[in-house]
Order: sequence, then structure tokens, then C-alpha cells
Amino acid sequence: MLLTTELNERLAQLASMHDGWDGAGSRRPLAAALATAEALGREILKQPTDELPNALNISAARDGSICFTVFGKKGREVELWAEGVPCRLAYLAVDGDEEVEGEVSTTEYAKLSAWLHHGAELPA
Repeated sequence: MLLTTELNERLAQLASMHDGWDGAGSRRPLAAALATAEALGREILKQPTDELPNALNISAARDGSICFTVFGKKGREVELWAEGVPCRLAYLAVDGDEEVEGEVSTTEYAKLSAWLHHGAELPA
């Protein structure tokens, strides 16, 4: 319940941002990025209890995209970028010195969660 409240509050904060929020040239979060971020947040909250993050790390980028950073076990982490394409996410998965970039749909988050927490294969 706490994560749901946190998600809703953070999305509302992002939706209220204006162009120039971080100085000249920074754009408010794109509508498509907000919709994708909401869909991703809902997918994250559907995961098994042992795969839920302790907190939701959600931030805006100057270009109007939104980034989620999710920490897993054994030092694994993934950054997921909601940009301008509905329900598509670019990701950067980090495991020690190894970095893998890819793209997934919001509904494929469970595959990333399995990698984060159990070392399963990353989505192709």
C-alpha cells in the first residue's frame, strides 16, 4: 500500500512539472512518458513480495523522459527509461562491471525483475 501511495504521489509531482524546471532547455515530462511510467509502476507493484523494491526511485530527465532505478540482489540494478513511445522502455542493466542495454515493453518488466532478484536471463 505504501508503494502505491508513493507511486501516485511521485507521478502527480512529475505531471505538475513545467518546461524549464531544471533551467533553460529542460522539458516537462512528456505525456507518453508519464503514461508509460504509470504502466511500469503498476507492473512493478504486481511482482511477488520478495521482488518489490523498498522504495520507488523515479526521476525526470531534462529531455522529458522519466527514469526508474530499481535495485535487486547481489548488486544488480536496472535503469528503465520511459521516453516518448507508449509502453516501451529502454533499459540499462548493471551487474558489477557488466552493463547490458535493451528495450522492453512495460508488460515484460517481470523478466527484468527475475534477473534483478534471481539472476535469470535478461530479455533479448
